[in-house]
Amino acid sequence: MSAGYVFTAAFWEELVLGVIDAGVEAEVIAGHLAEEEEEGVSRTFGGGWKQWNEFCKRVSEGKATASCVIDFAYSDKGQDPKNLNLTGDQRMLERLYCFHDPEVAAASDQLVVVHAHSLVEWGVRRLKPQVQWLEKLTSVNVRHAAKGAGAVDWVQEQTSFRLVPGSKELRDDWQTMWNQQQFSDMAWE
Repeated sequence: MSAGYVFTAAFWEELVLGVIDAGVEAEVIAGHLAEEEEEGVSRTFGGGWKQWNEFCKRVSEGKATASCVIDFAYSDKGQDPKNLNLTGDQRMLERLYCFHDPEVAAASDQLVVVHAHSLVEWGVRRLKPQVQWLEKLTSVNVRHAAKGAGAVDWVQEQTSFRLVPGSKELRDDWQTMWNQQQFSDMAWE
């Protein structure tokens, strides 16, 4: 991908551990800020790139803390003909990072949730070392999750702020690329 940014498993592990290098953080923000402002995109993650940058700073300072990491199978289920509707072991690995951020809300009320989508098929993920599962990412987004009615229920916002991909073409037509197996055109390594 021509974006020139590296979103590796190590990047996300650093994020979770709260030791993001400020240079990497600034490069990621600067690389997408102009495009987002140009498009005039408004997202539910508050102030977009500015809010993301502030959140990353709180993580690196230990003010916002990771509470859990969850791997699950993503099917791209939907009624639109473009949806992949993957089933069983062909579904893709998606990793969810949950953070408690006191700037957002009390830990018991709301989470910041980062989704990282990979090209690893759910059924073959265990054939690779876990550190390789997120070597290639197709999409990364962030949103909030609020405490639901049940004892352990969390309800996520339906709309997210997309960190990757920055390209509108990739956001709108990644399923076609998937079906044509153009994986190198849709993944960051």
